[in-house]
Amino acid sequence: MVDKDDHKITDDFGITIIDRENHKRSGTVTLVDGNIKVITLDKEELSTLKLRGDERAVITGLPDGAKVKVIEALRADFKASHMINTNAEVTGNETINWTLHEDEKTVIQFMNEKLAGGLKITKRVIGDQLTPADKDRQFEFYVTTTPELADKTYQAVKRDQHGNKENLRIKFTDGRSEQVLLKDGESMAFLGLPTNVKYSVREIIVQDMRADYDVSYRIDEGTEHQKEVTEYFDLEHGKVGHVTFYNAKNSPKTTNLEIHKKVDGDGISNLDLQRSFSFRIKSDIALNETFTATMRSQNGHMEEVGLEFKNGIADLTLKSSEYLTIMGLPIDYHYQVTETKVADFSTSYQVNGGQITAGNATESFKMVNGKNGLVNFVNYKEKSETASMEIAKRLAGTGISEADKDRNFKFVIYTNAYGDFKATKIARNGHSEEVTVSIRN
Repeated sequence: MVDKDDHKITDDFGITIIDRENHKRSGTVTLVDGNIKVITLDKEELSTLKLRGDERAVITGLPDGAKVKVIEALRADFKASHMINTNAEVTGNETINWTLHEDEKTVIQFMNEKLAGGLKITKRVIGDQLTPADKDRQFEFYVTTTPELADKTYQAVKRDQHGNKENLRIKFTDGRSEQVLLKDGESMAFLGLPTNVKYSVREIIVQDMRADYDVSYRIDEGTEHQKEVTEYFDLEHGKVGHVTFYNAKNSPKTTNLEIHKKVDGDGISNLDLQRSFSFRIKSDIALNETFTATMRSQNGHMEEVGLEFKNGIADLTLKSSEYLTIMGLPIDYHYQVTETKVADFSTSYQVNGGQITAGNATESFKMVNGKNGLVNFVNYKEKSETASMEIAKRLAGTGISEADKDRNFKFVIYTNAYGDFKATKIARNGHSEEVTVSIRN
């Protein structure tokens, strides 16, 4: 402030602060070399004039002809403008030099418009082989800011797949928003976000999704980027920034897996050849799907069957010289095939033409694109040393009748032997006949 002769003013003047409830505080404002040095209000000393919204400061006793300039300190989150008396509103935080006149009140108003923008996140799931599960799957997002927005809550509007709106309040803590969950075709619009910070949006990709989807994003109408998190970007005042995330469903690379069974060795019987052996397939990522498979039986007959995986596990049985071909298994998964151990047999396996290995469980393996996976299991049984066993039945006592002698008595043999065994049965009259004793389980 300078006087009419352009000398910088040094003096004390009266000042009254009137708050929004019309309460008043009065004191003095001291100018030194044309600038505010100190404001004294009720024994409180202030170095600058600070006003809240709808508050006023009235300075009295200023000299006639003085020239005044008022400057409001800039704030990044507000747009400043001002108006002197009834003149037009002017954008900016600094007035022109205004000349005061005796008996004429000068009113200088400053207006601050909060700079705020919007941010809309939209989810799209695309691909040729989308299932209802893909459409109904929820995808997780977070918004982060720099500098951090701490403990701030903002209005948001969520639109579901049917266009229905839900009004929400989303909180930011330490620069990160609450979790946002969106399905295909859904969106979340944040309202009233400050424009003096930068924003980034991240989609959280859980492990079992990585093989299923390729993730990309686009900001407004910009370039599409193959990433799960955006770079930091600005919001413009009065505008809504759009971030669209795309999850492109991969057409999975698949191949077939053949499991072959063979029984071999000098100790093999016809019963062994007809025996069913149990197998379990496990995948490292939990498959929950039924796959088409072809079973080739011992007589060469081919039959189409379904093989169901539950939580990455499928069970099947094969006899000697049978094999099962499972079609359409994902090649990016790891698999393990295990045969249930059977007494009297030694087991070996071979995976994809590799080394023949003793054991009933393969190592975890992957299949190769364009080639069938092949697992061979061989159960070898040596001819065992044999011995004879005789079971004789006698009746004793003085009260034995002819009916007792004709009674048949039943016997059960408990053994770990397995198979059909030749036996000779000798009757009471010495007559003999050849019979077969079958031992199971």
